[in-house]
Order: sequence, then C-alpha cells, then structure tokens
Amino acid sequence: MTSWSDLLLKSVKADVRERLPTNSSALQVQVERCVSRAQTGHPTFKIAPDVFVVFVAERLTDNVEIDDLHAEDLYLACGCVQGESAALTAFHDRFLPEIERGLRRLPTADAEDYGQVVWARLLVGDTERRPKIASYRGHGQLLHWLRVTVVRLRADVMRAPKQPQAPLSMTRIVDPVRSPEKAYLQEHYMEVLRRAFELAVPELTARQRTLLRQHFVEGMSTRALGALYGVDHRTTGRWIAKAREALWDRTRERVVLALGVPQAELDSIVRLIQSQLDISFTRLLTHSATTVV
Repeated sequence: MTSWSDLLLKSVKADVRERLPTNSSALQVQVERCVSRAQTGHPTFKIAPDVFVVFVAERLTDNVEIDDLHAEDLYLACGCVQGESAALTAFHDRFLPEIERGLRRLPTADAEDYGQVVWARLLVGDTERRPKIASYRGHGQLLHWLRVTVVRLRADVMRAPKQPQAPLSMTRIVDPVRSPEKAYLQEHYMEVLRRAFELAVPELTARQRTLLRQHFVEGMSTRALGALYGVDHRTTGRWIAKAREALWDRTRERVVLALGVPQAELDSIVRLIQSQLDISFTRLLTHSATTVV
C-alpha cells in the first residue's frame, strides 16, 4: 500500500520534490498532520485522503511548506471540486454573504442572471474550463482569495456581451401516425394549450423560471444546479419537480377557462391532449422564436 508521503512525492512537480524532506518518516508526519487538520476542520463531509493528498501535492510550490498551507480551506475546495454535496453546502453557508457583497455592483436589472454566472464559474465550470475554485492553492485564506476572485469574475461577466436567454416556449409536436380524432384535437386545441402555457410561465416565481430554463433548456444536471445554489442535488430535483407541477397546473387552469366546457368533458380533452402531444417539459422548454418573459 502506497503511503501518503510516497503519493505526495509522486504527485508534486520535480522542483518541489527536490526540497522536500528526504526522510520519508518526517514527510509522512507532515502529510498526516495536514490531513488531520483538514478533516478536523470539516467534520460534516469526508474526502478520500488519497484524493486530498494529490490535491495538496498539485498546489505545493518550491517556496511553500506543507505546514504553511491552509489545510482546512484546501479540504473545502477539494470537496467542492469533487462535487461533494455536503462540501458545496458548507461553502455556500460560509461564503454566501461574502459573495453577495462582491456582486453588489452588478446592474440591478441583471443582478440575478449575472450572479448565477459568477456562481457557476466559481463552482461548476463548463466544458472548456474547470470551476474557478480548483485554482485555489491554499497559500492564503480561502476568504481572501474568494474576495479577489469574485471581483474578477464579476468584471469578466460584465465585460462579456450579454447572451440572450433561451425562451421558455412550447413547440409543436408532430405525431407521425395520427388518427382523424387525434389530428382534430391537435389542430383544434393546440393553439389554446400553447397560449395557456405562454401565459402561465410569467406566473411562476423568478427562481422557478430560472430553474426550468437552466435544467430543460441549458441542460444543467441537478448536481450542477446543486453546486450553483449550494444545496444537495436531491433538493434541486425537488425544486424542479415543483416548478414543473406549478407550470402545468397554471396551464391547465387557463385551458379550463378558455374552452368553457363541462369539467368532465374538459378532463377528457386535457388528458387526451396531454397524451397525444407528449407534454414533457424537455420538449416544452426548448428554443423557439416565441419568447416568454
């Protein structure tokens, strides 16, 4: 079994390896002390020690000693990079006020959208870059690093051209094998359903609209959204389910008012429309020319 000291030596850069203690026992003690400090500082979550040791090794430089590193902050950063939900929650709980202060200079009208971009770059990243938290090296306090980083991210986001948000809209779904009854229902009721949907979207909360757009239009997973909002991915799953239900309930209510038919007949129509048009939100919330604010 590879010792932590051996693992660290294999993972550091050559110039760093040259100045580390040649006595493996002495180096093992330093590494164990670093791991112990890190775990003690964050008892609410656990990262595999081997993973953390490699994380530490990658951030050592030729002028920083292991004992000089902010082990507790590095452990939290490592947990966030690993996508550990309890670590993300701990980060969110600890630093939310600080990040909100750093975002106060954002234009009021766009503060929510810009703020989400900053959070996403900080904790989620994208296909082209790792989350910014991965660049924290533990040489100083995470709080101080975060203050500078949020200001820089805020400036980057404000300089970049604002991307238009993909609309929450309903697309026509074609049934390749339609009976005359199905065709009639689609032709006769589709526009009523589409209009009801468009009117229902603004009645959702801003958070619900944003969640639906992020998940169904932008393709963000519940785990990525959990990192963005600082909660467990199961929580974001419940939020999305609740938003979907709210949107469909409001859409259905407007269909009831628009058609003006007896309740029993309406229920049959709505069920048939929902069935034949496959009212799934992966299709409802797609790009289209019709924008719903």
